[in-house]
Amino acid sequence: MVEKELAQEVQQEPEAPESKIEKRYVVISKEDLDNLIRNAGKEGAKKGVEAYEKRKEKEREELADKLRNSAKDVIINYRRLKGLKNTSVCNVDSVTDPTLKEILEGLAGRIREDEFTLNSTTRNKIKTGMLMNHVDVKLEEYKKECRRSRIIDVQRRYRVIEMLYLREDRMSVEEVAEAEECDKSTIYRTLEKAYDDLTVLMFGIDGVITMGMKRQARKNKGKTVRSAKKK
Repeated sequence: MVEKELAQEVQQEPEAPESKIEKRYVVISKEDLDNLIRNAGKEGAKKGVEAYEKRKEKEREELADKLRNSAKDVIINYRRLKGLKNTSVCNVDSVTDPTLKEILEGLAGRIREDEFTLNSTTRNKIKTGMLMNHVDVKLEEYKKECRRSRIIDVQRRYRVIEMLYLREDRMSVEEVAEAEECDKSTIYRTLEKAYDDLTVLMFGIDGVITMGMKRQARKNKGKTVRSAKKK
């Protein structure tokens, strides 16, 4: 009895209508298809170039920071580096202090070989004394450059780094500010400008490019801050 009722229900159940999928076709000419492919290729190439330029820009920024930090480290650690020159240490590999070793390796890697008179046997083993001679030559040039300037701020730059870092009897920022008859913030600003100058002197064309980028970055940052204040 139950089987008959189930059979009747199955027979009475209406069949589901077939789902109809509407197919549509787009007609495109060969010329339009070629244009689409060409534009897609251009867009892909454009994105590739943009990604490459961003990557190179980041690498340049990292190099700029590295070079400037190297120049800054050389000045801050000048007395310690000079001490190495008068010891038995004869090359970068012999330096055990990790901070000084990093500074010397960076300096040796960036200073052009034509800055030195080296034969082939010593080219790959630059002496610490040779590196510091290079630094001393550039510092002497910088001293003359600052003294020749008619701008008070520029004249002060070498004096500040000399009093803070180059002399054996180094002075504090407070003492330098008193000697220069200015406040401490002026001394710190003067130092930053001196580091910029010495990056160019110590690292040649790489230093010029570096400081050009740093100045542009500071200029862009200043514009952003001014725009934010206006809003």
